[in-house]
Amino acid sequence: DFFETQKPIKINLDPYAEEYDMNHKRRGVALILNHVNFESMNTRKGSVKDCLDLKTSLGKLGFDVRIYTDPTVKSITMALQSTAAEDHTDADCLIVVAMSHGESGLLHSHDSLYPVDALWAPFTADRCSSLAGKPKLFFIQACRGTRLDKGVKIIHETDSKRTTYSIPAYADIMVAYSTYDGFYSWRNPNAGSWFIQALCEELDLHGRSRDLLSLMTFVNRRVAIEYQSYVPENERYHAKKQIPSVVSMLTRLVYFPDKRVPDDLDESKGSLEESKKRSPIGMSRTNSTNKAPEELITEIIWLKLLEKAPELGYVDKGGLHSLILLDYEMREAKEKQKETGVADLSR
Repeated sequence: DFFETQKPIKINLDPYAEEYDMNHKRRGVALILNHVNFESMNTRKGSVKDCLDLKTSLGKLGFDVRIYTDPTVKSITMALQSTAAEDHTDADCLIVVAMSHGESGLLHSHDSLYPVDALWAPFTADRCSSLAGKPKLFFIQACRGTRLDKGVKIIHETDSKRTTYSIPAYADIMVAYSTYDGFYSWRNPNAGSWFIQALCEELDLHGRSRDLLSLMTFVNRRVAIEYQSYVPENERYHAKKQIPSVVSMLTRLVYFPDKRVPDDLDESKGSLEESKKRSPIGMSRTNSTNKAPEELITEIIWLKLLEKAPELGYVDKGGLHSLILLDYEMREAKEKQKETGVADLSR
């Protein structure tokens, strides 16, 4: 067992401290595994927008954001293992984000399936001692089944000393899923996924003031209340809802206090107006289409920006030879006339 086979890990933090120590030299690494194209599955349109928004939101909080686009299982394994092998002694925490097609307990890479727990296995306290006692945070945007949530209508009526101690190997981990086990997860090809967009908005608005689990509660509320699918010609997929699911093994509160961040990411501390600008179709949360899910296609103008990939922080680990971004500015005139979002399932 862990306590019998591993040497004790020294942690300079009071065992009864209410908050994690988030005053190290570095905030830490944030890995983003962004799966857009697959060998045998549909392209996940809208995921590039999610990725860029996450890069901005996490960058503002001081994270060293590393993006892997369309990685294979081998590339994912190498990225996770190499990150776990780094020295995180002077870092506050770790974040890993995976955005892909999925099933219950499984995620799709560019070439094959892999178990979702492979994301955090390399970072448990017995395998990555420099992250022991520090928050390890995982965010997963993917389907977890084929069930659909039709929702329930609600009517609202108003009338400091150093201590050395041992910890469990799986302590200090949080896994936030975009949806409950067994259910679909929704993504809009224009505006991005419901979960990631809600997460970015909450991080921008309250990332420095609320503890993480409180913040995730408001992410849940945002997704549950503000979003609903709109597919009137297909009753099965029309007016459906979604609720994220958070599994926490955290032992303290997680805050992201101010850290010095690059000037280009610190121009805005996250205002409501900035949040509204995330979606090119404004604050409307309804996804509309007149096509069946298997035909969900929208006219999108693609812009190849391979030469700008390095400055955007993209790491080409999955063999992707072109970086595709949505050119929203060229669509503004059309989108002012009519909402063109499409209810696009992450399967």
